[in-house]
Formats: sequence, structure tokens, C-alpha cells
Amino acid sequence: MDTPAPSHQPDHAPSNEPELTTADAPTAAHYRRLLIILVVASVLWRIVRYAVAMPIWGDEAFLACNFVMRGFAGMIKPLVYGQIAPLGFMWANLAATKLFGLSEWGLRLVPTLAGITGLLLFVRLARQVLWREAALMAVGIFAGSYYIVRHSVEIKPYSFDLMFSIALTVSAWGVLCRPDRWSRWAVLTLLAMVATWCSYPSVFVSGGIGLVLTYALLSGQLGRKAALGWFTYGVLLCGTALAMYVLYAKPHAEAVAHSALFEDPASWARTFPDISKPWTLPVWFFREHLGTMFSYPQGGSAPRSAATFVLFCVGIVRLWRTKRTLVLLLLSPFLLNFVAAAMHKYPYGGSQRVVQHLAPAICLLAGAGLAVVLERFVKAEKLPSALTVASGILIAICIGGIVMDIVHPEKSSRVRRRDQAIRELVGETGPGDKWIVFNSTKRVPYAPYLGDWHGRGAVFVFDSLRWLKNKPEFAPPPDSISREPGQTVWIVAVYANREKGIKFPEDQWSAYVEAARKHLGGVPEHEEFIIKRQFDGAGNPIILESLRVYRFNPS
Repeated sequence: MDTPAPSHQPDHAPSNEPELTTADAPTAAHYRRLLIILVVASVLWRIVRYAVAMPIWGDEAFLACNFVMRGFAGMIKPLVYGQIAPLGFMWANLAATKLFGLSEWGLRLVPTLAGITGLLLFVRLARQVLWREAALMAVGIFAGSYYIVRHSVEIKPYSFDLMFSIALTVSAWGVLCRPDRWSRWAVLTLLAMVATWCSYPSVFVSGGIGLVLTYALLSGQLGRKAALGWFTYGVLLCGTALAMYVLYAKPHAEAVAHSALFEDPASWARTFPDISKPWTLPVWFFREHLGTMFSYPQGGSAPRSAATFVLFCVGIVRLWRTKRTLVLLLLSPFLLNFVAAAMHKYPYGGSQRVVQHLAPAICLLAGAGLAVVLERFVKAEKLPSALTVASGILIAICIGGIVMDIVHPEKSSRVRRRDQAIRELVGETGPGDKWIVFNSTKRVPYAPYLGDWHGRGAVFVFDSLRWLKNKPEFAPPPDSISREPGQTVWIVAVYANREKGIKFPEDQWSAYVEAARKHLGGVPEHEEFIIKRQFDGAGNPIILESLRVYRFNPS
């Protein structure tokens, strides 16, 4: 157990676990072994998930298209398909694809490395600020959290959100503990500036750090000499954030507002607190905090994550007595995120992926809460055994995750069949063949809109872009279809009945193919790659998802 700091010391001063006695040393060594096993198991889980190369899913595909269609300068412009991602992440991932190709491994390398780095940084943070039992539980919760691992091995910036959140917190704690070290101020300031360009929600963390530093300065915890570091940090952070917003984030947000490809912003409405109706806030508060936002290590929609939230609150109460500044540091991003949500600028909860920057604080405080509960209800002589059992359960979660990723390296059998169908179709395509995709990337009167097919259409677009030697044309006017002498032309239609009522436009498809036939001549060969089907009550097949193809061979 850590002890309260002496009255003449600030509450943020280092107060690690007490000096170990000879009798206590074996227990401490046992805890260290458990900690190492947890970290190794979690790293191995990430590596296995990365190695099995799960088929790319819709959200990943929309973002991944940018790495095929854009260079470094092109990433500064609004991204294709209405994507929102920070420039630092896009540049880092593009560099990886330039070096290692557009395979699943090349595309997910940077996020995976960021996820592993985040884990190691979290271990350092937990050991710095918590007593050993609590640090062990916090690391275990973090290591065994499915959503943290999942989002660390995806072609999305969520692992950057996590990594920079932890790195900023570690650096800020270093400054609070030794405000006389100018090198620590320099590292924190530089890190906050870089994070602004690499992770959008990092501004909640770096902004929260600014609030805590202000509190520490005004309360006399930092000393007068630290005022220069505080001022420099604030000015450079605000200047960097403003420049990033004006030059990059704002144009991208405006482009997305005019894009019909992506989900309606109203879909996030439930995550925005309605401060104009304060009587609704308690229900909103418990719905968000007992739901997926707190699914560490496991959980789900409210109230399935209630246990983690209770442990989180217990951890706050325990640390508030001895490390009040630490609690403020961990909770400040929640406050700023709440303010942004109240302004309808950024969601608060609703999905694990958008609040990865809050995951470190949740795991850290829940770990402290779990340690407090065990210390309170388990006899002292049995506490090591109880902690060993808890660690064993969390290790088992990691091992179970590894096994599941090996046995089922895809989200569903439909994903696997879709991947196989696209690969098979591309395999039949010659190097000089031409692809014309019936689905359009914008709304036109003669073809269906790709956005109606959501992620399933995005996967097809990305795979065709990265695998075909000749890039496909998307829904050109049928009268403009042509080919080079001796060239085979493929007309491909994507059909995915994702939403009830979305049916394949048979009349448009027939008219499009007939118009193409007039220009290309001959009788096309028809083929269909069925991905998903079901049968009605009479036993007749109903196609739910497929690739429809007409091939015009040269005469």
C-alpha cells in the first residue's frame, strides 16, 4: 500500500510502494512475474491478431482507399470517401505501405506497433503512480481488454489515440513530480504538439493536462520557477491546435459535412448530453458509463459494464486521499470530452473506438479499485493468492483471444466468402483487362450509389484498387463505355442487402449492360459470385449478397 505524502510535500510527489522487507521480497517477485506474463500474453495477442491478417472490413477499407489513391501531399486535402483521420497517422501509415506494400500486414503495421507501445507505456505509468497490487490489476485489466487489442490492430487511428493519451499522461506526471526539470517540460510540450497532429482526441488529454498544471501552479505545488514552463506549454499547445484545426481539420470536417457516403451525424446524438434538459442528464450519465465506454476488460451495452464503473469509482475515492492531483490528471480528459459532446463536436461514449483516449484512465482507476476491494474483503495472508487468481483470469482472457483469432480470423463467414469472391474474380482478370463497376461513388440516375452498400461496397472498392493492374472505372455513363482493340471488358456490380428494403436495381442493371453491349458488341458471358444466400418458405433461393459480372471478350 502506498502511504500519504508528508504534509510538506505536494500530493503529486512520488509515493511508490513502501520499502520491502526480506519476508515481503518473495511476494513482490511473484507479482513481478505475474506482471511480465500479463504483458507478454497481451503483446502475443496483438502479434497473433496481426499475423493472421484478418480480412479488411468496411471502415478500414474506406480509409485504406486513401493509401492507394493519394501520396503524401494528397493526404493534406480532404480524404476520399468522407474519412476523418489525423495527418500524422495518415503519413505514418502511408510510409509503411510504401515500404511494405498494401497487404493487410503493411496496412496494419503502424497501428499494431502503436498498440504495443501503448501497452508498454501503460505498464510504466501504472508502476509509477500505483502501489504494486493495484498496478498489477490495472495492467491486467488493460492487457485483457478485447477492445483495446482489437482497435490496436486496425487500419484506423484509434491506437494512436490510446498511445498518445498514455504518453502525455506519463510525461505530465513526470513534470508534476519534478517541475524543476526543464527537460521534462520540453518533452511534454513537444509531445503535446506532435500529438495534436497525430490524434484528434489527444487535445482532451493535453488540454486537461493544462488545466491540472494551472491548478498545481495556483496552489503552489509547482513553484514560481515553473510558471515559464506552464506558459510555454499553454501557448505552444494552443497555437499548434489552432494551426492544425485551420489548416487541416476544418477543411476535412467541412468536406465530410457535404459527403453522403458516411453515417448521419445524428447517429451520434445519443452520446451528446442535452444540457438544455438537465433532468435527462442522470439517465444519460448512467447509460454511457455503464455501457461500452467502460467495457474493460469485458462488458457491453448498459448495464453490462457496471462492475468496471463501480471499481473505477472506488479507485477514484482511494487515490483522492493521497494523490489528488493524479485523480484530476486522469479525469480532466473526461471533462473536456463532455464539454465537446455538449457542443455536439465529439461523441462521449457510444462506441469504444472513439474513446480510446479515455481507456488508460479507466483501466488505471478500475485496477486501483479492484485492488482495494480485494484488500478489503480478503484476509492479508490470502491476498497474494487472490491476486494470482485474478491475474490468471486476465491471462486466460488473453489466451482465449489468441485462440479465437487463430480459429476465426475474420468477423464472420460472410466476410471470408466475400474476400474469396473478390480474389477469385480478380484472379480471372487478365493484366490488360478493363473493369467497369456498375456502382457509383456519387449519386447518378442510371446506377446505384455505393454508399447504400456501406462497408461491403468499400471493401470491394479497396480490393479492386490494390489488386487490379488497371484501375477500375466507377459507373461511367453507359454511352461513354469503350475499349482498346483486343481488350476484354468486365462490368461488375456489387450487391449487398445490408439494410432491409435495399434491393438490387434489376432494371437499371439490365439497361446498363444493354447500353454497354451496343458499344462493345458481341454477346457477354454472365457470371455471379454468390457470397450470401438464404431460402424462402418454398425453398427458393434469395441472394442477399453477391458480385454480378458480365464479361465482354474481344471479337
